[in-house]
Amino acid sequence: MRTTEIGTSIIIGGTALFALLPSPILAQDDDGFTGSLTVGGQIETGQAETDALSLTFTGTHPYSDSGSFSVGADLTYAQYEVDHVRATVADDASAVFRVEQNYGDRWVAMVSLQTRTNEVYGVDYRVEQTNGFGVRLQKGAAAIRIVPGVSFMAHDKGVPAENGFNFNYGFYQDLTMALTPMWNLTQYAYASKDPVDPDDYTYNFDVTLTGAFTERYALSVSFQNEHESLRPVGIAESYGNMQVGLQISF
Repeated sequence: MRTTEIGTSIIIGGTALFALLPSPILAQDDDGFTGSLTVGGQIETGQAETDALSLTFTGTHPYSDSGSFSVGADLTYAQYEVDHVRATVADDASAVFRVEQNYGDRWVAMVSLQTRTNEVYGVDYRVEQTNGFGVRLQKGAAAIRIVPGVSFMAHDKGVPAENGFNFNYGFYQDLTMALTPMWNLTQYAYASKDPVDPDDYTYNFDVTLTGAFTERYALSVSFQNEHESLRPVGIAESYGNMQVGLQISF
């Protein structure tokens, strides 16, 4: 069963963050595919004018009883105008392809390839390949995974001393929990650090609450935040995105 989300988007601190690694809790059809499409927008008129668009797609398909492929893409664009002066305040595009393989009930391996560009935050391009192996734990309606790993990155983020090739280490963590028969919580965190430069690190955080009020419709509320320690002069280190949407299953 495929899933579509239509909702509104609230931009906090500049732009949206694509949740590069987590997969939402979604219904599954006969061929095993699960997916979601979120469309958000904002139009404001008056003394100040704002136009914003946010598109997010995620999809997962198993290739065996113990492994799956995942894909995702995210686009956020927003402009703000005051006194006839218009500026772009969000221009972010991301994509990811991931492979997961479970080993028994306890262990999991992850390999992913992700790309990103963000003109507002000075990221001309970023291509990152990550590899990790970690543990899966479950108790009752809650399940958590903690996966340490390494990544190989080529990027240009507007900081000349940091541009080029990087080798990082870090971890990925996610949590899924059924709060009630109607409400589910999904959370993830990802942190990455340059072993040579102690001032070069990033971390991401995402949490989503989904409540089904019929078999077909659900309310989805999510918050995402990212921090990157090294930015071009004049650009904030942290930014986030909040979305409220209607999830339609079919």
